Parts: sequence; structure tokens; C-alpha cells
Amino acid sequence: SIPATVKIFEELDLLEGPIGQLVVAAAIIDDVLGLILVAVLTALVQGGEPPGLLDLAWLLAKVSVFFAVTILIGVHVYPHISRRIQEMRAAAIEFSALIAAALTYGLMAELLGMHWIMGAFMAGLYFEPSRVGARAYKDIKIIAGAIAGGVLGPMFFMSIGLRVDLSAVSVIPLFILLVVIAGFAGKAIGAGLPALWRGHSRGESAMTGVAMCARGAVELIVLSIAVEAGIFSPATDGPFVANLFSALVIMIVLNTLLATVILRFMARRGGGA
Repeated sequence: SIPATVKIFEELDLLEGPIGQLVVAAAIIDDVLGLILVAVLTALVQGGEPPGLLDLAWLLAKVSVFFAVTILIGVHVYPHISRRIQEMRAAAIEFSALIAAALTYGLMAELLGMHWIMGAFMAGLYFEPSRVGARAYKDIKIIAGAIAGGVLGPMFFMSIGLRVDLSAVSVIPLFILLVVIAGFAGKAIGAGLPALWRGHSRGESAMTGVAMCARGAVELIVLSIAVEAGIFSPATDGPFVANLFSALVIMIVLNTLLATVILRFMARRGGGA
């Protein structure tokens, strides 16, 4: 996810440089696109079949309305409310305001036929020191980080892990290998080449492509939604379909681990130069 990418670049002391800022910006855009795919997946689950052109156009229109409204509120409305709350100097009230914004955004997403996760993501995206104040940002980040990192995050990843069948490695090993290669190469090339075309050096472009592979939170959310909706068929449909969920989770984990190792190696070799 974005935090994983940020953490890696912080450890490599590259976050504040051009390569770090480029990767973070690309990661945010990639997550937004992933959440739009969540909306398409939700529509698919509700309709039982792929949306037609008119349905897809209507869905994109609702997505556009959602982003327009949330951006307007996040940029022009929430900062004013936050400043009023800051006068009370109560971190609990500020945290409650953030949760209320996330729930409101989530409800808006649901009413527009999308998944509530889009609302929570947008609420967090516009929670920045420049909008809510440095003190409020620091206090709430500590509270939210403790809750998310200590309770909610582990529970989410545990729920994903409990659904994974590691026997898939022996049942469809070649398929998993191809999925891992395709997943890594797709992000590495898809992000690295545009960086090179934009004038970055080969080393910076390579690091950009590799860094984009160290991600997966949104993908795991999409997979969990698909599982809950019953999109993944039972084992009677054959080994590939039955083990597809496990194969995709294994791909996400391995790609993140590979990206971390490769990024550290490139940093030692001066790959960002």
C-alpha cells in the first residue's frame, strides 16, 4: 500500500527527493484507479453481469460526482470545521470529526452505488497538516495509527490470511509463478517507462517501477470484496478457479517482498542517481 511504499523510501532516505515524491503521487493515483475498479466490481456483483456501455457511463458519472463532492468538501469545507474544532484543543473531538467525515463519505459512496471504502480513503486523503493544522494532524495520526496498526490492520490481514490455501503452491505452481511475474513486470514496466519518458534517469525510472510493486492493500480489499460477494467459484470448478484467490494473495505478498529487496539493493548501488 502507500504506507508500505512511503516506509521503504523513508528508510532509504529518498522520500523527500524527486523519486520519492513521484512514487507517492503515482501510488495515490493508482489507488484511486483501484477504487474505481472497486466501484465497477460492486456494480458487477449487484447486477450479476458485466455492466453495459450505458451502465458503465452512468457508473463513471456517479464516480465523477463522488470525487467532485468529496474534493470540494475536503479542500474548502473540512478545513474551516477543523479550525473551529482546534480552538477546543481536544484531540478526541478532532478524531471524532475525522471519523464522522469518513463515515459520511462512506455513506455517500454507498448511496451512489459504490463501495464504502472509497469514502474512507478520500477522507484520509484530505487529512493533511496544511488543512487541519500540524498539532491536530500529529495528535490524530498517533491515535489513528495506534488503532489501525495495532488492531484493525492486523485483523484485516489475518482475515485475508485465513482464506489463503498454501497448497495452491503445489497444485498450480506454474500458474502462480506466471501471475507473480506478470504482476511484477506489469507494474515495473507500466510505471518505469513513463518515468523514463518524462525525463528521469534510468536509475530513477527503474526505482519508480520497482517501488510501485511494493503495494497491495487496495488489491487485497478488492479481493476480500470479491470473496464476500461469492465471485470466486468453489473447488468443483477446477483447480485454477478454486485456487485463484490464494494465487493472487501470494502474488501480492511476494511482489511486495521482492520490491523491498530490490529497492534496497538499487539504493546501495546508487540506483536513484
